[in-house]
Order: sequence, then C-alpha cells, then structure tokens
Amino acid sequence: DQLVVSDLVAYFEPKLSDHMLGLGVTCDTFSVPWLLCLFVEQPVAFSEIAVIWDHLFLRGEEFIFQMVLAILHLKKDEIMAASQYEDLMHLLLRGMGKEMSSSTILHYVDEVMNKYIDKHSKTEEDEQGQNDDNKDDDDDDDD
Repeated sequence: DQLVVSDLVAYFEPKLSDHMLGLGVTCDTFSVPWLLCLFVEQPVAFSEIAVIWDHLFLRGEEFIFQMVLAILHLKKDEIMAASQYEDLMHLLLRGMGKEMSSSTILHYVDEVMNKYIDKHSKTEEDEQGQNDDNKDDDDDDDD
C-alpha cells in the first residue's frame, strides 16, 4: 500500500512529492501509521472518524487512497512551507488531527478526485491524440 501511495502522490502531486523527498520524507513514513490505524487520531480527529469509516465502507478500498491524496492536498500549503524534516514529520504525524472536520475532508476527497480524474482523462486524450496523429502520419507514408 505504501508503494501505491508513493506512486499516486508522485503522479498527482509531483511538486509536493519532490518537496517531501527533498526533505527526506518518503510516503511510507507517514502513510504506514495513517493506513494501519485507518486514519484514527492522525490525521483525523477521533471524534470525526466514524463518518470517515462510514464512507470507507460505502465507497470501498480505493477511498483509503483518495483520503491520503485529499488530506495531502488540503494540507499542501503547510507541507510546502515546511523547511526541515522534523517540521514536516511533526505536521504529518502529530500536527493536523484536531483541525480537520470529516465534512472538509470528504469535500476535498470529492473535489480532488474530480480534479485528478479530469487530469488523468486529459492526459489519456492527449496520448490518444498523439497516437492518432502518428497513425495518420503512417497512413500518409503508405501513399
């Protein structure tokens, strides 16, 4: 699961991924505790976790990865502002549980996933367009 998180963050949030890696923070250093405890206390406050778990059971296992991406997106400015390993690790493991409501997180899950789906669809369309252009060029060569 940690490799999936790393790949997703690198694909959908490359600047964020580069910044974290530049400080020596790999996704597994924070995603293991997040995923192992299904977000209890960090990064989600205990009082908010029942709503999050309801959505997990309703939406399925991919919701776990959507949560990670949404939380990182929600905290992107704070993550990017961190200039030292210790500061970033404190934020990711201790510094956000009390300030995020389940409704805010769920809003970002939906918003961020729509953004990512649009980005992925556009990338696929661009690749398909390039393949079509190459095919047309090949067809022209046959003449």
